[in-house]
This record gives sequence, C-alpha cells and structure tokens, in this order.
Amino acid sequence: MKQLMLGNAAVARGLYEAGCSVASSYPGTPSTEITEEAAKYDAIYCEWAPNEKVAMEVAFGASLAGKRSFCAMKHVGLNVAADPLFTSVYTGLPGGLVVLSADDPGCHSSQNEQDNRQYARLFGLPCFEPATAQEMKDMTVETLNFIILCMGLLFVMAGIFLIVGKLAGKRPASIAVGVLMIAWGLLCGIPESRSWMLARATDLEHLLEAMWAGLDGDGRMLVYIFALWLMGAIVIMVGGRR
Repeated sequence: MKQLMLGNAAVARGLYEAGCSVASSYPGTPSTEITEEAAKYDAIYCEWAPNEKVAMEVAFGASLAGKRSFCAMKHVGLNVAADPLFTSVYTGLPGGLVVLSADDPGCHSSQNEQDNRQYARLFGLPCFEPATAQEMKDMTVETLNFIILCMGLLFVMAGIFLIVGKLAGKRPASIAVGVLMIAWGLLCGIPESRSWMLARATDLEHLLEAMWAGLDGDGRMLVYIFALWLMGAIVIMVGGRR
C-alpha cells in the first residue's frame, strides 16, 4: 500500500524498514521531525542528546555494539560532531550508521549556509543526496543495507576459496559448503532477499532478547556453561581432524 509522506517521515520509515535500533539526534530545523517520527516505531530506541557530539557518540557506540544506528542534526551541528564522526571512519562500524545532515540551503531557519558534502570528501565517506521523499526512504534503507552487501561479498570469496583451494581437495564436503556460501552471498545482492534476511534477523534478535530477559541468574549461568561446552566441542572436533 502506497502512502503519501513528507521527506522527514519517509526517512523515519526507511530506518524502520532497514532494522534500525538506535536513533540519537540533536534537534534542529529542518531535521527535528525525523527523530520525532522515528520515535513512533517501537522497534527504534530514540533519544535527544544534549549536543550534536554526544548524539554522534551514542549512535557510534550503538553501531560498535552491532546495532544499526542513526544520527541527525542540522548543518552547523556537524561541525560540533566532526570529532567522533572522523573517529568512526577509521575505527569501523560493524552495525552500520547513517548520519543525516540538514544543510538548509537559503538559510530558511539557520544563521548561515554550509555545504557539508565537503565533510564526505574530507573523511572519505559515501554521500547520498536524495531529491524526492521516495529517494529519502530508499537511500536510508540501502545505506544501512550496505553492510549486508559487504557480508555477501565475503561469503562469495570464502566459498570460492573452499571450492578451488587445497582444502577442497582434502575434504570433498567443503565443496558443498562452498556452494552454499556462494549462494548465500549472491542472495545478499538481491534487494528483495536483503529485506527478507533483515526482517528475519531482526525478529530473531528481538526473540532472543525477550528470552534472555526472561531468564533468572541460574538460567543465564546454564546458557554460559552450554556455550562454553559447545565451543570446546568444536575445538576438539576441528583439532581431531587435523
């Protein structure tokens, strides 16, 4: 079903569809409405930070923990958040992070104009410039899905290594594993498949979080013991085959 949305609401919808978990922003027109709209989705934790630097650091930390995160501010706010933004570039972001800068050309609600695309050139970041509300939603989704594309590429490369490498000659079963890894990696390149995998992963994450929250201290200790036993069994099995 199609729905008519303003650009800011479309970005919030894109965050929800992409499985974003954390949105930390600093209010500033014309970006304020994005976080307000995102707060309407229960799956997204939203907060206002005391300033842009803190907002960026919260989103950065969430991404380091593997959560898909989002940070929004107006153009002058990116000057304040430049330090953690630059750090995030060379540290890496396992969960994925979208930083939205509302540049406000024409100074409709700002004290100056500023072209923050220069930050992308300086830091070596990809920069998306949506022209319509539909593009704002689509680019938000694809930006957060980029990490799935990278994962798919790694699966394809690992699968090829298993098939043509020396390991395949010694263990024929690795050929089948390699084919499955290549197939999974190729699926990551199909937009519809990425959306399906993301939805399933998000559902599984919420289920595991609910199950973990329902365990008491003894139950969590049993989970730890089982995990250690499983890791030990894998190590013994791998070591025994060599």
